[in-house]
Amino acid sequence: MAMFDDVDKKLSGWFNAGAEKAKGMSETLRLSNAIREEETKQAELYRQMGKYFYDYFAVAAEGKMKEWCDGVKASQQQVQVYKEQIQTLKGTVSCPNCGAEVSSGSAFCNVCGTKIEHKVPKASAGRICPVCGASVPESAAFCTSCGTKIPAVMEEAKSAPAVSTEKKRCTNCGNELEDGQMFCTVCGTKVELEKEQEVVSEQPVLEEAVTEQPVETDNVVAEETKTEESSAEAVCPYCGSALEPGQIFCTNCGQKLGE
Repeated sequence: MAMFDDVDKKLSGWFNAGAEKAKGMSETLRLSNAIREEETKQAELYRQMGKYFYDYFAVAAEGKMKEWCDGVKASQQQVQVYKEQIQTLKGTVSCPNCGAEVSSGSAFCNVCGTKIEHKVPKASAGRICPVCGASVPESAAFCTSCGTKIPAVMEEAKSAPAVSTEKKRCTNCGNELEDGQMFCTVCGTKVELEKEQEVVSEQPVLEEAVTEQPVETDNVVAEETKTEESSAEAVCPYCGSALEPGQIFCTNCGQKLGE
């Protein structure tokens, strides 16, 4: 019997030791998790302290603090460059009012109706990258901002005719007109009609009778068919521009639709 008592004591000792060890491991794991939580909390507090200092004291920072603040500013500027490059590739710009992405050719935001001001590259001693608009040194073969190869592109740009930046104005009220605009958004004067009248006034008046040309019925039928097809498309009731489904504002004249 004594032998069985010894075996029972040994087994009990092993079980107790295993239980104590498991309890110790569980407690260690709990404490390790608590340490990680506190370290995460510290990192967030450090981040908030740094952002607070940068937002309110970066201008007056000196020494190492100024170096860190300059690094943050440079990183922010680089992020903005990357965002603009993405928009260039997608052919979009950000609305300055609501931040929505609109087509780079739009004159107005189709979400809030704000007029989109397009950036015009300033003339400089160097060259301008035609893709991202960054200033490029004369000796550079590639754009330092987006990596576009410059020589071939610049030769094409030099051979292209200069485009006039002068804004058109309504001859009736003097309101500034956007490219492709058919009606003045202030007085409603038809822009294309004014151009046709100017062309007719410049041509000499011929008093001789003009021989009437026979009207081709096929052309008339084709024009009527095109008119019927175009009437089925959604158009702006103010300027006549084509509209996309769900559009709230006209991107050509800026008028709110559905009023």
